[in-house]
Amino acid sequence: MFDVSANLDYKKWAQMIGKLECGRNTGEMIKIHRLFTSEMYRNQGIATYMLKRLIEWGNNENILGFYLTAASVQQRFSNELEQEELLKFYLDFGFKPIRLGSNLLEYYYKEKI
Repeated sequence: MFDVSANLDYKKWAQMIGKLECGRNTGEMIKIHRLFTSEMYRNQGIATYMLKRLIEWGNNENILGFYLTAASVQQRFSNELEQEELLKFYLDFGFKPIRLGSNLLEYYYKEKI
């Protein structure tokens, strides 16, 4: 379904409505570079769907896990997520901060030893 260093695009009649960009680092971790949904399609579960599909793919491919930096603008525009909301979005998926208060998050299929 996916290939490492490939993108997952969610389109409707050739109009880009969502995108998830990722790539493999050294080892078996995948870095999520970007996840977004076009403004008029937000709050419809598209980003959730794409992230669930990526996690499902990673599990099937025996990927150790994923990591990302959850960063957003300080001022909210339209219906973009604020920093706390963005962190909650990823935490609800099982991502965990690498240290208390960090916005660098990791997701593992199995607990690190």
